[in-house]
Amino acid sequence: MQVVCKNTTSIFSSKSSLTNVGKGLSGAIIIALLLTLPLINTSAVSSRVLGATDSSIPSRHSLSDYMEHVPILINHDDNFTTQGWSGAGTAEEPFIIENLNITTDETCVNITNTRVHFVIQHCAFQSEEANGYPIYFFNVSNGALVDMQIINSGYGVYLESALDCVLHNISIDECGDSYFMDSFNITLKTSVVADSGAFYLTHSNNCTLINNTVTDCYLGIILSHSEHATIADCRFIRDGVLISGTTLETWVHNMSGNTVNGEPLEYLRSETDMVINGSDYGAVILASCENVTISGGSFSEGAVGVSMGFCTNCLIQGVDFDLLSRDVFLMESENTTIQDNQFCSSEDIGSVYHIQAYSSPGACVLYNSFSAENDGVWGCSLTSCPSSQVIGNDFFNTRRQSFLYCDDSILADNLFYQCPSGDEAAWLQGSEGLEVLNNTFIGCDRSLTLWDVHFSQVLNNTISVSVNWGIRLSSLSANNTLYGNRLGWNSINGQDEGTNNTWDNSVDTGNYWSDYSPPGVYNVTGPANATDRYPLILLDETPPTIDHPADLEFDAGTENNSIEWHPYDLYPASWELTRNGTVMDSGSWRGGEIEVDVDGLMPGWWNLTIVVYDQGDNAVHDTVFVNVTGAATTTTTTTTTTTTTTTTTTTTTSTTTTTTPVDDSLLLYLIMAGGVAVVAAVLFTVYRRRSKG
Repeated sequence: MQVVCKNTTSIFSSKSSLTNVGKGLSGAIIIALLLTLPLINTSAVSSRVLGATDSSIPSRHSLSDYMEHVPILINHDDNFTTQGWSGAGTAEEPFIIENLNITTDETCVNITNTRVHFVIQHCAFQSEEANGYPIYFFNVSNGALVDMQIINSGYGVYLESALDCVLHNISIDECGDSYFMDSFNITLKTSVVADSGAFYLTHSNNCTLINNTVTDCYLGIILSHSEHATIADCRFIRDGVLISGTTLETWVHNMSGNTVNGEPLEYLRSETDMVINGSDYGAVILASCENVTISGGSFSEGAVGVSMGFCTNCLIQGVDFDLLSRDVFLMESENTTIQDNQFCSSEDIGSVYHIQAYSSPGACVLYNSFSAENDGVWGCSLTSCPSSQVIGNDFFNTRRQSFLYCDDSILADNLFYQCPSGDEAAWLQGSEGLEVLNNTFIGCDRSLTLWDVHFSQVLNNTISVSVNWGIRLSSLSANNTLYGNRLGWNSINGQDEGTNNTWDNSVDTGNYWSDYSPPGVYNVTGPANATDRYPLILLDETPPTIDHPADLEFDAGTENNSIEWHPYDLYPASWELTRNGTVMDSGSWRGGEIEVDVDGLMPGWWNLTIVVYDQGDNAVHDTVFVNVTGAATTTTTTTTTTTTTTTTTTTTTSTTTTTTPVDDSLLLYLIMAGGVAVVAAVLFTVYRRRSKG
C-alpha cells in the first residue's frame, strides 16, 4: 500500500454562507537584435488593400503561398528605394513589401527612423528564438501591417516610439508578448491574437483597438500607464483587459461593445451610488467610481474578474471567482470592502492572484473563502494599503497572504490551512503598528514571517505542524510583542533574528510551547537570544473529530469507488487504516481529508476503519462497510504516488455462489488532499469554538 498526500479545504466552512470550493506584469524588456541585410524585392502592388472591410477575418495561409526571403533591415527612408521596394512613400502611393515568408532566429523585419508611408502586406513571419522579433519598429511613423501571419515566435509585434501606424487583419498565433511601447495613435483592428502572451500598451496614448479577437492570451490586453485608449467590439476568450496605471488619466478610456467569454465587459467611469449584478457580466472595470456595489454572480476563465482604479467606498460581495489570473485588482482605491466571496483556482492555470491591491488604503477583506488546486496561487496581497483589515477568512493551499508596507493594519481570526511548500502562509513586511490576532495556522510550510516589521503585536494565534517554522522574525524586525500564542509541533516553533522583540507581556503571560520543559524561561531559537520569561507547556488534550461517510456498495470491476473521511484537529499527527481488523497502512497526517480508493476489492463484505491521532495521542476512529457485489474475473488496481506508479492484476475463478474475501486481493491507497467538499456544520462549530478558546 502506498500513500499520496493531497490537500483539502473540505473540513472547513467559510465564515460566509458560501461553500469552500476548490500570470504578473512583465518586467524590463531585453532587446537583442541581430540584423541581416535583405535581398532586393522589385514586386509592385497598389495600396488598395488598406480599404479591406472591417468584417474580414485573418486567415492562415500555407507558407508555400509566399516567397521565401531573408530578414529585412531598413534604418532610413532612402532604404526603401535603394532596396528596390515599389512605391513613392506618400500616403497615396506608399512603399510596398508583400508576399514574403521570412523564417529566422533573428528579427524578420526591423525598421527604424523612418517617416515615409509604407505597407507590409500578405506576409508570414516567424522568429523562432525566445528573443526573436517578427516585427520590430523603432521611431517609425506611417507604417501599416496588413493581412499578416505572425507565428510561433519569441515576441509578437513590437512597436516602440511609433506614430500613426496601423495593424489590420493581423494573425498572431503561438507567440510571446506583443508591445506598443511609448507610442502614439496606433490602431489594431480586425485582428486575431491567440495562444500567445499578453498584448501590452505601455506608455502609449490614444491607441485604438477595434473588432479584434483575443483568445487564450495571458491577461489579454494590458493598458500599462497608457492614456485614452479606445477598445471597442473586441471579443476576449479566456482572457480580457487589465488596466495598470498610477494616475487617473491611465484609467480613463473609451470601451464599448466588448465581451469576455460571450458576456459583456462592463466599463464604468465616474459612476456613483449604484448596484451591479455580477451575473450580467463577464468582467467589470470601475474607474473613478464611488459607492458602487458589485453583488452576486460569478467570473471565471478570464484575465481579471473585477478591477478598480481611483474608486472610493466600493463593495464586492457574494461573488464566485474561478480560473482567473487576477480575481480582484485594486489600484489607488480607498476603503474597498471585499466580503463573503468565494475565490477558487480549481485547475492549474499558472500564476494567479486572488486579490491584488496597490496603494489602496482602508481595504477590508472579510469572511471570504480562498482555495487552490495547485501551488502557484497567491491569496490576498496588499501593498501600500495602510489601515487595512483581513479578518475572518479561510485560506486553503494559497501562498503568501501579505501586508507589504501596510502600517496600522489588522490580520485577525483567519484560518491558514496547508499553505504550500516554499512560501509563507502570511508574510508581513515593511510595516509598523500591525495587529496579528487569533489566527490559526495548520500544516503550512512557513506559517508567519515578520520581515522589517516594527512595534507590532502578535497575540493569541495557534500555529501547528509547520514544515519549517511557526513564527519567524527577521533581522530587520524590532520592538514587537508576542504572547498568548500556541506554538505546537512545528519544525521550529519560534525563531527571532531581530532586535528588542518581547516574547511575553513583561508581567506574567508568555506563550504556549510544545517543546517547553519547565522550570525556567523558554529560549527562542535564533541569534537574537530572545527568551519567553513566562512560558507554558502546550498540551493537546482534545481528540480529533471525524465525519462518517455512508456505507458503500458497488459491483466488482467498476471504477472510481472511494471512501473520503474529513478528520480535523488543531494539532494533527498520524493515521492508521485497518481492513477487517488487520492494519493495512499508517503514516503522518498534517491535516486534510483521507481518501481510500476501493477499486479492485473482491466480492464480499469489507470492514474499513480509519483511526486518526493528534499530537497528544488522542484518537478518533470511524468504520465504513463496503459490499462488493457480483463476481469479478480480472481486477486491476493502479496506485499512484508522487514518484511511482504500480499496477497489480489478480485473476480469480469462482465455482460457488459465495465468494470469501481474500486478504491479498486488496490494494488501497490513501490520499491526503485538496479536493473541495462541505463539512458538517457541527465540525465547523466545534473548530470555531476551540479556536476562540
